[in-house]
Amino acid sequence: MHCPRCDAPVRVGDHICARCGVALPASLTPAEASCHSPSRAPVTIGLGVLTIVLLACNALALAASVPDPVGLLLSLGAACVPAAFYSALVLSVDRYEREPWSMVLGAFGWGALVATLFAGIFNSINAVLLGELFAVTLGAPLIEETLKGIALLGLLVMFRAEFDNVLDGLVYGALIGMGFELTEDVLYLGGAYLERGLAGLGEEWLLRPVLTGAAHALFTGTTGAAVGWAQGRHGVGVLRFVVPVAGWALAVLQHALWNTGAVLLAISLGEGFPAPARLGLQALALLVPATLLLYAVSRAARARESRIIREQLGGEVTGGVLTAQEHALLSNTAARRRALADAGQRGPAVRRAQRQFFQAAAELAFRKHHLAHGEKLKGGQTRTPEDGYRAQIAAARETLAPPRPADPSRDGG
Repeated sequence: MHCPRCDAPVRVGDHICARCGVALPASLTPAEASCHSPSRAPVTIGLGVLTIVLLACNALALAASVPDPVGLLLSLGAACVPAAFYSALVLSVDRYEREPWSMVLGAFGWGALVATLFAGIFNSINAVLLGELFAVTLGAPLIEETLKGIALLGLLVMFRAEFDNVLDGLVYGALIGMGFELTEDVLYLGGAYLERGLAGLGEEWLLRPVLTGAAHALFTGTTGAAVGWAQGRHGVGVLRFVVPVAGWALAVLQHALWNTGAVLLAISLGEGFPAPARLGLQALALLVPATLLLYAVSRAARARESRIIREQLGGEVTGGVLTAQEHALLSNTAARRRALADAGQRGPAVRRAQRQFFQAAAELAFRKHHLAHGEKLKGGQTRTPEDGYRAQIAAARETLAPPRPADPSRDGG
């Protein structure tokens, strides 16, 4: 088969033309597409059936826990607002490379549907075997962080090409945690509504989804950052096996300290001490340091990416692929954000071209970096040679170029 723009030969499975950089349409080779679709159909159907079953199981569990339909709907709506806000913050961490929505929804859905369902089962068993105190302070952190960590490993196996650095891991780990937090908050809000009505629901809403609604995201974000760091090693070094385990252990420790702190503060301060003040002290002692740690990790990861882009694309300026201004823009996060906003004012097509320009340049830089350090290339970088990325840059630049003014000499008269 051949590229529709430049007629260059392309291989089955290629998404762009290596010569001109144009995106290849999925309908270019109907025969090849049809021969691959049956193998994916059972997986798609299986995932769809599994999702329906999990939704039904969770709906039944929520209805059994909050038997009042009004209370359940109010609790669900109240929990969704902070969850959406915190999830948007999480997604803004990786501004340079937007995550695919299939992975975003998969990560959030695992936390909301799978991890919570099995955590509820195992935590109930632990409460009988270990007693309520040990089940809350030790059992729950171990069970919940393990179940959420399994989702990270699943994403890593299924979408390895999209999961290859610290920021990816942090984002997906935090999204899994946000999904878990959403379902858990619905249960807490529903219980508060059943006990104290709307006033109780409002108070619980401020304490849990609003004040501490990012707790699970912080815990599992720690695991995710460690897994992402290991994946970013691209097959080099023994630490790629050690660091993910250490990240998971740190997440379990954070979670255990959070649960244990809640128990100890309730005992030491007594029931008369205002719950918002007690939870505020706990958040100040545990959540704020965890937030600062992950913020520092994300800043360091972004700085590393910018450094790699700056160093690896310097030769592209000499070769005429990039201008000096484009090279400076690519390694500056704030400047890229401004350029993307300016492109958006010129229309969706220009904004897409600007994003494609950034993405192609980054992929070119990281491909060169991995090869220079003897690291494995991820899937897209294996399929697309360096000249292919250069062609994508040139194609995006054509769209980004401002329209040429009309030539008066061509007008009649």
